[in-house]
Amino acid sequence: MCSIFLGDIRSLNFNDLINRLKSTSPNVGCVLLFIGFVRSEGVDGGNVRNLVYEAYKDLAERELKSIVDDSMKVDGVYSIEIMHMIGSAVPGEHTFIVGVASKHRNEGF
Repeated sequence: MCSIFLGDIRSLNFNDLINRLKSTSPNVGCVLLFIGFVRSEGVDGGNVRNLVYEAYKDLAERELKSIVDDSMKVDGVYSIEIMHMIGSAVPGEHTFIVGVASKHRNEGF
């Protein structure tokens, strides 16, 4: 199972995400999550009030699907979900999430 979502991800329930990933195989022994956040300090050292994420959805989905397809070829990877924020986000809000369900952590990484 693979899922790619581009949109407002602020209301994501992480327990639901973990349960979806775990349910993809009785052999899941590991769920890995990468969560990216908006930082309060910009690359120039200034304060960040908010970031606005935009995307050409068709291209973004196609590129992410290519990455997911390659990753799903790894033996022991059962499921991958990718979510990327589209819209405005303030410091501390999550904006990019990758979840991987695998047999062991090595395969998931």
